[in-house]
Amino acid sequence: MDTTRKVEIGTEFKDKGNAAFVKGDYTGALREYYHAVLYLSGLDRQAVEGLGGAQPAEKNHEADKQLGLVRSNMAACYLQQGRYDRAVDAAEKALKIDESNQKAIFRKAQALRLRGDLHAAQDFLKSDTARPFADHPDFIAEAARVAAAIRSREQKSAAALRGFLR
Repeated sequence: MDTTRKVEIGTEFKDKGNAAFVKGDYTGALREYYHAVLYLSGLDRQAVEGLGGAQPAEKNHEADKQLGLVRSNMAACYLQQGRYDRAVDAAEKALKIDESNQKAIFRKAQALRLRGDLHAAQDFLKSDTARPFADHPDFIAEAARVAAAIRSREQKSAAALRGFLR
């Protein structure tokens, strides 16, 4: 099977995953995304370029783009399922492919907050990776949620210590 066909099949699986996600079938979406990953991740840039010609490298760029989108979508599924460690992992894999993937950046920040890594989420939202999106309303809201969760945690800790020291 040639590279072009593998990218097409991988993209078809991604589209099926997107349809399942819209229906709220996160497990079904993950199944389709997993198949997409199998088709798209096997298209190693050097191996494809080594076969000769510029067209495979161009198609590999498309495979990389699609793979980054799939990984980011997988992070969204894991967030919906409450599987925050997997969401962080999927978002990080998407960011290795495209460090400017806005949705992957946002989903990683959400997953860090939701799994309780509040300071990591705060640091990530202030990082060079997330900084280009700092003025986006979703990022502003997420930063506010992180800050509120940190304040709440600190207030609870202070209250517990006050009771302990009496």
